[in-house]
Amino acid sequence: MTALTGYLKDTAEPAMEKLIRSGEILASRIQGHQETIKVFENQSALLRETLSPVFQQLEVKPSPLFSEAVSTFMASKDIKTKPNSELAMMTNVYRRWIEINGNEPIRTYSSRHADKYIEMMSKVPGNYGKGKTKELTVDELIKYAKRNRIKALLTTKTIKNHFSKLSILWTFL
Repeated sequence: MTALTGYLKDTAEPAMEKLIRSGEILASRIQGHQETIKVFENQSALLRETLSPVFQQLEVKPSPLFSEAVSTFMASKDIKTKPNSELAMMTNVYRRWIEINGNEPIRTYSSRHADKYIEMMSKVPGNYGKGKTKELTVDELIKYAKRNRIKALLTTKTIKNHFSKLSILWTFL
């Protein structure tokens, strides 16, 4: 829908404006042909009247920030019924996403952001959610793992589990 909206706004709308402008120029050049001019003006007005509601319907609403979308999602009745441990995991994944990729409008994220998330989280210690490491940021966790020469980092399976939580959010949106 977004792609179609963008395409129509980028191509059809300028084409319509050019057509109307061309008609205005033509009308100014063909003095004495009042009947033809009147017909063209009526057709232009009809075209504008017909297409205006279409463009209004296709207008893209602003994309919410990631944090706003998460708040709406976490407040939904389907999510509230999940066990507390699941809700805590989801909250942690979404918090880490913002740490790594920033709190941007939802539509601005791409596979590049997912790649960055994978790259950063694969450097985090496997026990990052426990004990004194619980409140550390992703950058601090990576430094902690390097400083303490921790070899047991997050597994691919755990990162895939994170993406399943992100996928639930994207599906909801």
